[in-house]
Amino acid sequence: MMYELIQVSERSYYIQSPSKIGLVRLDSQNVCLIDSGNDKDAGRKVRH
Repeated sequence: MMYELIQVSERSYYIQSPSKIGLVRLDSQNVCLIDSGNDKDAGRKVRH
C-alpha cells in the first residue's frame, strides 16, 4: 500500500493511510509524530 504525505499548513502534515498519521516539521531534518493512528503497527511503518 502506498501512503501519501499531505501538507495542511506551513509545518503540519499528515500521512494518508488507513489511519491518518499527523506530523509536524521541527526543522529541515526532524519531524514530530503527533498521532501514530489506531493500528499498533502504524508508527513503525512511518519510519521505513
